[in-house]
Amino acid sequence: MKKQVVLIFLVIVMIASFAGTALADPDSHQSWEEPYHYDVDCGDFNVILDGMLRISVNYFPADRRNPNRYKWQYQYNGTISNTASGETYRDSSTYNGVRLWTGERTLQGVVYHTTVPGGGVIMLVAGHIVWDSNGDVSFVAGPNMYEMWEDPGEIALLCENMAGY
Repeated sequence: MKKQVVLIFLVIVMIASFAGTALADPDSHQSWEEPYHYDVDCGDFNVILDGMLRISVNYFPADRRNPNRYKWQYQYNGTISNTASGETYRDSSTYNGVRLWTGERTLQGVVYHTTVPGGGVIMLVAGHIVWDSNGDVSFVAGPNMYEMWEDPGEIALLCENMAGY
């Protein structure tokens, strides 16, 4: 009986150490930073975004309750400029996403949060959006979240909101 208990204990320790090694797999989490530059032609002026983008990606293997999935987080800190006025403003965002192997995607958080001193928020894209496995929007909540991801989406929002600033 004592041998069986010891053997069972050793098997449990081996399984636990294997599970710990699998969870600590360096391929399951990656983070990096990269400079971000985006120049949008709005006709009479350009909108230029400059900053630093921090990206963090986690992979979660399937379990009894969840399919394989990736979760990522974007953090952006930088500036947004209007070439016609010469003005530059602070811009930041933090948003998260999940992509399932089945094709469904979810994004939530603040994608754009641009403020003008003395003028307040001039552009806000924030909320929650879900795409089904066919790529169709199945749920949306928050200001400009749907408009942001539809064509021409981001370009139209940037040009419209930065005109006159």
